Amino acid sequence: MAKWLKGVKANIKDTLKQSYTLDVDYTITKQKSSNAGRPNEIIMLTPDCMKRLCMLSRTENAEEVRTYFIELEKHIDKYKNIIFEKYEINQKPIPKSDNEGVIYVLQTDLNLPGVYKIGKTTDFTPLHI
Repeated sequence: MAKWLKGVKANIKDTLKQSYTLDVDYTITKQKSSNAGRPNEIIMLTPDCMKRLCMLSRTENAEEVRTYFIELEKHIDKYKNIIFEKYEINQKPIPKSDNEGVIYVLQTDLNLPGVYKIGKTTDFTPLHI
């Protein structure tokens, strides 16, 4: 990410430590180095943490990320009514006919693994537990 943002790794790591929560927003794993030096650190960010870092960063590439999210928001705002209308159409209940029912599959209470009871009914009331 430091390379992509054209930022300094140490500065990004300091920002992570000061502003975010270890093992929630990011993780740090030590990896043995191939030579005798310090172990390498692998820092993994959550998607939200990565976005926040990009939004806060003052590098040129971070400005591109901010512009991307602003343009994305405009695009969604432009088409939100179409999206909502399509969603509402797909969420209308299907009219029920008189010959409909419920098909069920139940595991038997006997000690017989893999044995199931299959049936159907038109009188079905789900239990709310």
